[in-house]
Amino acid sequence: MAKKALLIGINRYQIPGSDLRGCVNDVKNLAAALVEFYGFAKADIETLTDVAATKKAMQDGMRKLIKGGRKGDVLVLHYSGHGSNVPDKNGTRRIGGTRSSARPTSTGRPRSSTTGCAGPWIRRGPG
Repeated sequence: MAKKALLIGINRYQIPGSDLRGCVNDVKNLAAALVEFYGFAKADIETLTDVAATKKAMQDGMRKLIKGGRKGDVLVLHYSGHGSNVPDKNGTRRIGGTRSSARPTSTGRPRSSTTGCAGPWIRRGPG
């Protein structure tokens, strides 16, 4: 059984006044906890922080995490940063009609997000 993680934390955004504090520390603390308490190898924990956490990098990281997984593996995806709600275009949300989305550091537009990019893999799961 493999244990792998993708941890994303964004303090710095391209939109003035949007910066956060603590998100990168969340990633550092979670990585340390996964190693110390849950037996993860440091080499199996990928982190994306601040300018490295672009939409493309986040999507690529999620694809790699899910596609590399096998039945019985432990896969952890953590995101700490801005989020938002966007309209559900495929009608799968009966209550509220919105989906939650993670906001990449490269967000220069209010509607740029990672909504739906991991859904097909998460529903299917590894293996």
